[in-house]
Amino acid sequence: MKSTGFLRIFLSSLAIFLLASCGGPDHNDPQSVADAALKCYVDEDTKGMIALLDPANKEKQEGFKQFCEMLEGMKKEGIGQSSSKKERAQFEDYIFKKMTGEYGLPVTESTTEIEVYYNNSNGRNVMIPLERVDGKWYLAGLPQ
Repeated sequence: MKSTGFLRIFLSSLAIFLLASCGGPDHNDPQSVADAALKCYVDEDTKGMIALLDPANKEKQEGFKQFCEMLEGMKKEGIGQSSSKKERAQFEDYIFKKMTGEYGLPVTESTTEIEVYYNNSNGRNVMIPLERVDGKWYLAGLPQ
């Protein structure tokens, strides 16, 4: 009986740990936020992108929501049709290339805006714009 009780406690603790570790990007680390934004971009996860915005900036969140709703409406009408999984597969091997501050300057503790660049084996490049607000990094705009 004691071993099943221990096992039950161990499995419960493990489940809590696993759930806590899946909480999203580390907003203290710009590359963590940029990696999450790239994944949302590749997966066409607009809600995930909205979650990466500064939660205090309601105006930007509302603008993103309206833009995403417009895209969804266009897809339903057959305009701007989403690419197939096979076509999107070309995005799956993106690797980090570089991170630059404003005007291409190095990133420092005082940097408030950065661009994080990724490229893949097919020669595609993506830039993720980020902004620092109260010491935390957030998605600043749409990936380009």
